[in-house]
Amino acid sequence: MDFSRNLLSINFLFLGSFALLISACGSHPTEVYQTKILDSDIGFYVSDNPDYRKGEGKFFARVDSSNSRIYYSFQHNYIFKTYTDKNINVYTLVSDEKDVLALTLIDSLVLKKADKLLDSLGYNNLKRSAGTTGFIIEVAGH
Repeated sequence: MDFSRNLLSINFLFLGSFALLISACGSHPTEVYQTKILDSDIGFYVSDNPDYRKGEGKFFARVDSSNSRIYYSFQHNYIFKTYTDKNINVYTLVSDEKDVLALTLIDSLVLKKADKLLDSLGYNNLKRSAGTTGFIIEVAGH
C-alpha cells in the first residue's frame, strides 16, 4: 500500500513539474527578427505573456552591447526605452516636446525596423515612431 501511495505521489510530482515546464516555456518571447549593428546584437520579439517591469511588452526590441542592454517596448500610446545597466532609466519617445534627448543612431535604426515589423505583423494598435523627435526621461535609475 505504501508503494502505491509513493508511486501516486511520484506521478503527481512528475505531472506537476511537466505542467510547470510547459507553462514556463509558453511565456518566453518569440524572436521575429535579429541583426547585428555597431557591435550590438539587436532582436525583435513578440510575447504572449508581456512583462512590463522589464521594459517588455507584446512587441519589443532588445539591444545587447558589451556594457548594457536596452529594451524598446511598443505600447498602444507610447514607446518606452529602458536601459538595464547599473542605473535603470526609463524613457518615453515623444514628439513636439522641449528638452528631449536626441535619438541615437541605434535608436533610429531600431525604431525604423520596428515600424516595418509592426506593419508586417499587423499590429496596427501599437505606437509607431513616425513624427517623434526624441526621448524624455520618465523614471531615473536607482
